[in-house]
Amino acid sequence: MRLESHQPGAYGGQMAKYFRLGKADSLVISAASKPPIAITRLVSNVGLPERTASIPSEKAFVVSIHLTPASDRGCDIWVHDRYSRIPVWPSGGVGIYDLQSNPRARNPGPVDWVHYHIPRSTLDAFTDDAERPRIESLRCLYGTVDPVLHRMTQMVLPSLQDPHRFCELFLDYFRLLFCAHIARTYAPSFEVIKRFSGKGA
Repeated sequence: MRLESHQPGAYGGQMAKYFRLGKADSLVISAASKPPIAITRLVSNVGLPERTASIPSEKAFVVSIHLTPASDRGCDIWVHDRYSRIPVWPSGGVGIYDLQSNPRARNPGPVDWVHYHIPRSTLDAFTDDAERPRIESLRCLYGTVDPVLHRMTQMVLPSLQDPHRFCELFLDYFRLLFCAHIARTYAPSFEVIKRFSGKGA
């Protein structure tokens, strides 16, 4: 397994630019023959008073978990330029965004958010190995608390500042566990058993 930069996408320093932040701790986890996931922590004491910049279309999802609750005024979300106001977004709450839909956000209070960048190719490789249908969409009600992902995130956070804090085997298993949890929890198609047809069928 290797920890390295890949083709620029909506993670790390690039994601920090979209959120108008100076920097962001991040980590890319990839196995030698498997596509990666990237983890980015976005922190701001003043929050995001202006709407974040447009994100170029990309065949990937972002799973965002908030380590701090939204401001008293809630959190504003735009997807395909359609506006939603989320009045309550507690710590541990999750949002999932298709990066082909130009998601944007605004939160006037302090933020401490962790974004998992998941290329569709990563999910395809995972479902192919599991002999499950490929995932077309991930569904989540904004702000829904995910205690499992919350604990996983807290566990992996130290590696964003020190990539060698955990061994490669640990990070590879973390990647698999993360994909399994996201697929099982947020992909409606994942529990459908993949059936193969043949002459004897």
